[in-house]
Amino acid sequence: MGVTIMLPGSLKSLTGGSEEVICECGTVGECIDCLSAAHPDSKSLWFNEQGQVSPLLMIFLNGENVRHLEGLGTQVKDGDRLAIIPLAAGG
Repeated sequence: MGVTIMLPGSLKSLTGGSEEVICECGTVGECIDCLSAAHPDSKSLWFNEQGQVSPLLMIFLNGENVRHLEGLGTQVKDGDRLAIIPLAAGG
């Protein structure tokens, strides 16, 4: 079954047009690594130069912000849903 990673339409060009990617992983960090491995052009969007999740992204596990959990070390299980949302900026 795996973990479903959901991406908004604005990011689907990075995943070959798919808004959902299924990954077999044990933590949020492993899910992001799985996504990066499957779609290498997307890696620079997920992580900053220090290897941390970009501050321009919000990641939710089953509706809960992972920054309020254990970050990339947050455990996931089959059937979980991970949503990656880019922050909007403008002026």
